[in-house]
Amino acid sequence: MKRKGMLLLECLLAVFLLSAAFMALASVYPAVHRQAAQSKNRFMAVATAANLLESIRSLPYGTSVPDELKAERRYEQVIEGVRVETAFQVKKIEFEPSDWTGTRPDPRSLFSRVSVTIQWREGTSASAGGRNQSLVQSGIVTR
Repeated sequence: MKRKGMLLLECLLAVFLLSAAFMALASVYPAVHRQAAQSKNRFMAVATAANLLESIRSLPYGTSVPDELKAERRYEQVIEGVRVETAFQVKKIEFEPSDWTGTRPDPRSLFSRVSVTIQWREGTSASAGGRNQSLVQSGIVTR
């Protein structure tokens, strides 16, 4: 006698396997969004630091860095359907006299290696376990 169709036990087993696979995929979803947000924040920090370095390079020789360049910058993004504003703060701008390659200190040189430190807070809110992140970007300027 040939069987037509599936037994109840086979159907239950198939439903169990499909639900286990779905649960495994669903558990990865929040981590993917968190990683995407962290990647966006790091990209924005690099862009902010690069923009600041270019602004410093465009200053006339011997001019100090104006306070408006040191101001906090805020960017908005959507994470898991929630609008989140991230503030990027310029923590430090350091000038170190160096040769034109920026690899060796040279106090008599016209060039300086400038390092910009940007800091921001990761996470959707301070209560959600957010933590401070920072990034340092360097470049050569004539000072």
